[in-house]
Amino acid sequence: FDANAKELQFLRQFDANAKEFSLQNSRFCADPTKAGTGRRALGDYLDPTPQCFTLEVSFFGVSDGLAQRVARPFTEDTYRSLGESLGRTFADNYKVKSKMQK
Repeated sequence: FDANAKELQFLRQFDANAKEFSLQNSRFCADPTKAGTGRRALGDYLDPTPQCFTLEVSFFGVSDGLAQRVARPFTEDTYRSLGESLGRTFADNYKVKSKMQK
């Protein structure tokens, strides 16, 4: 993955905002078998510089990040928290004032 500073800025901010997301454990690849997927096709069509990511979560759960590597199962609240963190990251990244200040 050849990340530029803008992409890394967004991902680092998301990593800071979302306890359910780990930049360190993320994979970045351009798998040739996925060349026809919407994300890849749209990225190729628009411009060479769009930022297209796929956020996937495990049905198994999220790791606590500690040495024990205990996984907490995802719940409705966990998904909500992840979505709020993603929204907060967009707001932070694009300097939008948020009413969700906590």
